[in-house]
This record gives sequence, structure tokens and C-alpha cells, in this order.
Amino acid sequence: MPKEKKNQGPPGPMDSKELLRLFIRYTPAAVALCDTRMRYLAYSRRWIIDYNLPDEDLVGRCHYDVFPETPAHWKEEHRRCFSGEVIRKEEEPFPRADGSLDWVRRELHPWHDADGRVGGLVMFAEVITERKKAQDEVNRSRERLHKLFHANPHGITLSTLKDGRYIEVNQAFLDQVGWPREEVIGRTSMDIGLWADPDDRERAMKITERTGRLRNFEVMFCRKGGERFPCEWTVEVTEVDGEPCILSVLTDISEREKAEAALRDSEEKYRIIVENANDVIFIAQDGLLKFPNPKTAELLGLPLEDIENTPFPRYIHPDDRDMVIENHRKRLAGEPTPQNYAFRVLRSPDEVRTVQISAVLTEWEGKPATLNFIRDVTEQKKLETQLQQAQRLEAIGTLAGGIAHDFNNLLMGIQGNTSLLMMELDREHPHQSRLRDIQAQVKRGAELTQQLLG
Repeated sequence: MPKEKKNQGPPGPMDSKELLRLFIRYTPAAVALCDTRMRYLAYSRRWIIDYNLPDEDLVGRCHYDVFPETPAHWKEEHRRCFSGEVIRKEEEPFPRADGSLDWVRRELHPWHDADGRVGGLVMFAEVITERKKAQDEVNRSRERLHKLFHANPHGITLSTLKDGRYIEVNQAFLDQVGWPREEVIGRTSMDIGLWADPDDRERAMKITERTGRLRNFEVMFCRKGGERFPCEWTVEVTEVDGEPCILSVLTDISEREKAEAALRDSEEKYRIIVENANDVIFIAQDGLLKFPNPKTAELLGLPLEDIENTPFPRYIHPDDRDMVIENHRKRLAGEPTPQNYAFRVLRSPDEVRTVQISAVLTEWEGKPATLNFIRDVTEQKKLETQLQQAQRLEAIGTLAGGIAHDFNNLLMGIQGNTSLLMMELDREHPHQSRLRDIQAQVKRGAELTQQLLG
């Protein structure tokens, strides 16, 4: 659009056409005036801005040259307008030559000359691309909210803050309470007998009115037939179409309470078993001794409260400590580890006990740990040592007996040969005394052998 000329003096008289062009030029809407050949006669500044057109004079130029991407059905609408038809489009896509897409709201009005003939058309247009995007996002958000509301597994209700009448409820809520939709919408929670104890409602509403919300309020509700069921009730005060409302989420915790009761029962049974077990049982986690049973305290010679949550390595004999810690680390890491092994513990500075451990990987309070079973085998180890000593002595005795028997046979041979020599020699022969000495030594050896054979 050409630049405006500065006023050189007071304005003179203005004809109607010039006045019209000036009016169109400064109107705050995107407006263009064309003749029947779609040549521009006048246009507003907003027309240039909204359509991102170059700042040059469009008067006399054909609209289709300025917008070569004009779709065929728009051209057809221009021809219909020349026949006197007024055309309105609230929302329509307009593909641009550069590949982008605009959305426009537009109107086409024919204008007439002094003879009453159609002289062209007036185009009113508004580029609503950003508004369209915003509205589409709002629609998508509403659709997501609708799906979230109706597909949610928790019961959700929307009711007025003023009188508590249900505006909307989802299917999960209807399943929870056992009422059909038509008997719920427009009624209140009191109307459908939802509250097992109406005082709970009063307490909940006081909290909601004071804080604007309610979180995980445990309450007992009633189904249509009167059956009670426990719920967690969460409330948020919101606004719908300018009216204060209450958005409620009901979570049926029947199964959770059953599971918690079963867990408590299981934990109680486990506690009874652990506390009355004959073996030492405890949890090892983060290097600490946790949940020890009375036998653990008995083994260590300390009060139970003095050993819980204390570092377990302190009770291990220094010579075995590294081995036990490494096995514990490997078990936590899932590495191969002996299922059972023995080590020594310190019952006191002067007393050492030998134990046999069996451990398994488990989870304690949400973190990895080991469940350990320990048996005091000190007396068993002593008996095993005594048995081994007895077995060694027995083996030595058996060996000694065999040797003695063989030695006795040798002595008998010596004795026999000595007796033969003495018979062959004269009584006065000088070797007779030596042979008698040999016989005496053989006799002494035989006596010792008999003692070994015992």
C-alpha cells in the first residue's frame, strides 16, 4: 500500500467515492471492495496485515493475481455473489501458496451502482487461524476430559455446591452405588441414601468449605440395596459455566481393606512363627540387623532392643567378618553364593560361638534385603572334633596293632634262629652268652608287642 502523503493544508471537499475508500482503508476489519472482474477498488489496512501481503498498491489488480491459491469453489461463490447472493462462511480453511493453512471467517455482499445493477462485491474476511487453533485445543481438552471422566475406573461425580444436586456422573460411580443414571442426575447424595452415617457428610463438607478441597477422606457409603462399602472420597471445588460445583472422586477400598487385613493376619502369623522358632531369624539390610527374633538376642547374649537396627558385622568374629560381608553382598547382587556356610560370632569378648547360616534374598519395606536363618552349632562342632580325635586315635591304634603283629612275627623268627644256634654250639662256647642276651632282648620286645596288642 502506498505511503500516505502529509497534509499540505486544510482539507478540501471530498467526494463520496474518496470518502468510501478512506472509510474502508481505516476500518479495523479486513475488507476489500472489488468490481465484477474482481479488480480491487479499495481495501483496508487490516486486509494487508491479516493476509501478510506486501506493502504495495493493490487498486486495479485482480484479486486472483494477488491470491493465486484461491480455490475454485470460492471463485464460484464470487460468481454467485455477482448474481445478488449474500454468502457467509463462519469457518473455512484457506490453503496458502507457501503450503501453510489459514482459517478464515468471511462474508460476500454484492454492491450496486446508481442504476441498481451489481457493480461488484464487498469481501469481509477475518483470519481466525490462531482462534481456530485455540478452539481446537479447547475441544481436544474437552474430549480428553470427557474420556478421563467417563472411562475412569474410579467413581466421579459433578454436583452443584449450592444444593449438592448431581449434574454428571460416570459409569464407575453408577456401578459402585447400583443406581441407574436417570435416578441419580438431578438428585442429591442424601436423596439416594449414599451416606451410611450422615454425620460424615457434615464433617466432610465443613472441611471442604473451609479449605476448598478434601483429600482421601475415608467414609462408609451405601449401595442402592443398603449394602455398605468403604471408600476414599476426594473433593475439589471448581466452577462450571460460572456456577460453583463440587468434583468428587470415589475410590472403593473394599479390596484394599481385605488385602490389608490379610496382610496383617499374615504378618501376625509370621511374627508368631519367628518369635517362637528354635533358630535365630533376622533381616539384614543396609548393613543393619533388623526384625531379630528372641533367639537372636539369646545367641548374642544381649537384650533384643539393644541389637535391633545395629550393624550386624560387629557381632562376627574378626577372622570371618570379611567372608560373611562378601557373601551378603554377592547374595544381594544375585551372584553365586554358598547356600549354607559356617562362621563364628562373638557372644562376648571372651566367648565365641560357631553358627551355621542359611540366607535367601527378599524385600523388606520396599528395598532388597536378606532373610537369615542361623543355628548355633558350637556343641555340635565340639562333638565333631571329639569324634574326629577318637577316630584318629582308633586309626593310630589299628596301625600300631598291625605293626606290633608284624614285629612280633619278626621277633619269633629271631627267637627261633637264636635257639637253633645255641643248640648247635657247645655249652662252653664264647657265643653262648651273646645268644642268651639276644634271647633276653627278644623276650623284652615280645612283652612290649603284647602291650600294644593289648
